[in-house]
Amino acid sequence: MMLDYRYAIVRVVPRAERDECINVGIIVFVPSSGYLAARIATNLDLVRALAPQTDLAALRTSLTAVELICAGSRVGGPAAVESASFRFGHLTAPRSTMVRTSGTHGGIAEDPDDALNELYARYVAR
Repeated sequence: MMLDYRYAIVRVVPRAERDECINVGIIVFVPSSGYLAARIATNLDLVRALAPQTDLAALRTSLTAVELICAGSRVGGPAAVESASFRFGHLTAPRSTMVRTSGTHGGIAEDPDDALNELYARYVAR
């Protein structure tokens, strides 16, 4: 059975004034099942190369929060205990922080985990 899903690319914007971003992850949401998951890059060498002043520890904390919110872990804060739909909307809302997401896009897949991995390979993996 094919499932409709929505996804967003997780981006790091180290210097907003330059309007540059680095794709570092993917979030996939399947409304019909409540599936919500993120896959975040563990290697942030490109961020370090393009913006050596970046506090990588703080960045990793922010990226881990994305994963925790997707997983619905209470450690992720108040948003993490809300519905999957709310969490996806929260994560993809426009913001002016270093960690942002692209606009949302749609697709169809039989397995949302496969979609997550394929999107990660297409937009994030180097």
